Amino acid sequence: MAEWIWYPGDFELYHAMKQNFSRVERGYGWPAFWKSEGFRNRVVFKRMYVLNEETSFQVFSKAIGFCLVEAEGREKKYSFGQQISCGPGPVEISVHAGCIETFPSIYIQGEVICSGDAYQSFFVNQYLMAGPDINRRTLLALRGNDPMVTHINTILDYSLYWILGVKAHYDAYGDMGFLEQVYPKMRSLMDFCEEQLDSQGFLVGREGDWIFLDWADFDREGPLCGEQMLYCACWRAMAETAAVLGLEQEAFLDRYQELKGKILEYYWEEGKGAFVDSFSSGRKHVTRHANIFAILFDLAEEGQKRTILTRVLNNPEIPAITTPYFKFYEMDALCRMGCYREVLAQIREYWGGMLERGAVTFWEEYDPGAPEEEQYDMYGDRFGKSLCHAWAASPIYLLAKYFVGLQITDPVSGEYRLEPHLEEFGQLDCILPVGDRQLHIQWDKRHLEASWIPDEKRRMK
Repeated sequence: MAEWIWYPGDFELYHAMKQNFSRVERGYGWPAFWKSEGFRNRVVFKRMYVLNEETSFQVFSKAIGFCLVEAEGREKKYSFGQQISCGPGPVEISVHAGCIETFPSIYIQGEVICSGDAYQSFFVNQYLMAGPDINRRTLLALRGNDPMVTHINTILDYSLYWILGVKAHYDAYGDMGFLEQVYPKMRSLMDFCEEQLDSQGFLVGREGDWIFLDWADFDREGPLCGEQMLYCACWRAMAETAAVLGLEQEAFLDRYQELKGKILEYYWEEGKGAFVDSFSSGRKHVTRHANIFAILFDLAEEGQKRTILTRVLNNPEIPAITTPYFKFYEMDALCRMGCYREVLAQIREYWGGMLERGAVTFWEEYDPGAPEEEQYDMYGDRFGKSLCHAWAASPIYLLAKYFVGLQITDPVSGEYRLEPHLEEFGQLDCILPVGDRQLHIQWDKRHLEASWIPDEKRRMK
């Protein structure tokens, strides 16, 4: 009787394989992991045997696929479970499998999940499926095993999004058991990052690390401001997580306050009314990104936020964001500043612009000013752009949270409040999840009504 022998780290690898290979339709080599810090590190499951006598055997898999057997200079394809017979001599067996389990495509980018996409998907998930399980699987698959030797997806900021993603998951579902499970890995990831600071205490990564943040023209000389803001937000998330678990949080709060002070000291440029990308170069280059983070993570004073709104976010001379990825954060920041009409107009113009150009799913990148014949260009390839990208799904979150105004106040009990901003809507009829229940919300320009959908009707649907 066959028996699986469990090795340290198999639990994480199991989830990594479930996620990363669930939507691949073409055949590929089965990855036999012994250790995974990310999910590009894989070994094809291909074995060579020397048979002393004629042998019959079967290869089993829960996946859809096949195995190839090469013997005596010939290769033959077999289905899983099919009887295979080979004569004496060398035999090579390779397993090709796919579609282990199907997951919603908004959580998948190509053949791998990416932490930046996943972080945004956690917010969308709360208002779309309210499924904590897929959050857990995604976070486990992304993080891999200790010790960490490379950043998640090889991108420094994507490691930081993982920390913030754990906190976002807890805030959405009150999932104490999962928080207890992954807290040690939160600690070890932050320890890994602390090994990559410069002499002033800014996070700079190591040679070969990709500091992404967005597809934008940043001043990248020296520590990048947006990266420090993410790192600072992680220290605050660590403090809040430790407090939830009843653990010591003072050291995390000290790191948060120290780094926040340094960001204000080194990156805030009073004359521009904005945070600059870099203080090292002296160019005082301003992009929207760090200034958006300053609002989202409360790293600016209220007066500074109003200045940022005027001199950066509403300033057409500051280069526009061209990815739905960072449009998510920009729209979120504008909503927090009360600019609902502007956000709705941008949703209609930006995401609506993709629809007008023929999109049936939302794209990895969209520049409204680009000629239509170049709209699929990316990565130096005329058709290199992903046309179904996880980080483009943010209108679901923005419309549900800020316009319908559904604020889930207690994810465990299902308590909520409605703070709608429906001035631009003539009517509205929607169903949104609140925990494991569904809330029917209706608006007819005069009255707002909310009622739970009975379990019987939910089953019928």
